[in-house]
Amino acid sequence: MDTKITKKDKEIADEEKKVRNEEDKIRKKQEQEDKKRQKENEKALQKINQAVSIQHQQQIDMKRDIEMLKAVPEKITVLFFATNPKGTTQLRLDQEARSIQEMIRKSEHRDFISFETRWAVRPLDILQAINEVNPDVVHFSGSTDA
Repeated sequence: MDTKITKKDKEIADEEKKVRNEEDKIRKKQEQEDKKRQKENEKALQKINQAVSIQHQQQIDMKRDIEMLKAVPEKITVLFFATNPKGTTQLRLDQEARSIQEMIRKSEHRDFISFETRWAVRPLDILQAINEVNPDVVHFSGSTDA
């Protein structure tokens, strides 16, 4: 009878060992899955952090752009200089100026553009006109042939 009990004890010990081995396998598998899930979560978190960083940079850029737009003058002044020296081929400067004015009139922002013209300008006239008008844009049209 003792041998039967010993035999049964041995069988129970063997079965308990098998159960422990299976439990160890299951635990190791769960640990591997947990590690894998953790790596995936870290990757996802890294992507989110990158997206947040990009969004933050875009907000900074947008704020900078808004500030730059605020600095744009409410009205832009274009100063048109025309000169056609004697002895040079006659240019159609009046038509060029008229064409520019027409395009401004047709534009959506026509009320924000002032178009000033100066005709038959000489070198000293240029500086005087720039000081008087303080333009945002200067357009030279004419001939340099003498």
